[in-house]
Amino acid sequence: MSAETEVLVIDAPDGAVALGAFRPQLDRTHLICRWPGELATAFTRRVSEYLQRLQRRAKVVAMTLVLGADGTTTHLPQLGRAVALVLSPTASLTLVGAGASHDAVVESFELLRQLVAPSVSLDVWFGAP
Repeated sequence: MSAETEVLVIDAPDGAVALGAFRPQLDRTHLICRWPGELATAFTRRVSEYLQRLQRRAKVVAMTLVLGADGTTTHLPQLGRAVALVLSPTASLTLVGAGASHDAVVESFELLRQLVAPSVSLDVWFGAP
C-alpha cells in the first residue's frame, strides 16, 4: 500500500498567507505554488503532471487549494478534474479564497463538488484561515 500524503496548492500571489495557518496533518506534505507571472494554463499543466507522478507513489488523502483574485475560476475546471482524479475516495478537499470574491469561491466550490467523488469531504474558507 502506498503512503498517505496531503497536498497544498497555492494559485494566488497573496496565497502564501495561507501558509501561516496551515498545519500539516500527515508526515508527508507536498506544496505546489504558482510562480509570479506564470500563466494559468502553465500552472494547471504543471500541477496536473505533478499530481499524476505523486499518485503513483502515494495516496492523496487531503488537499488544500488556495485560490486568488486573478481569474482562477477560468482554469478551475481543468485543474479540478486533475484534482478529482488523484484524490482518494475518502479524502478531504479544502478550498481557500485568498483574495478571491465570495462569488468566485462559491462558484469554485460548486464546480469541485460536481467533479470529486461524493464521498470526498469538501470544505471552504472565504479568506485565508
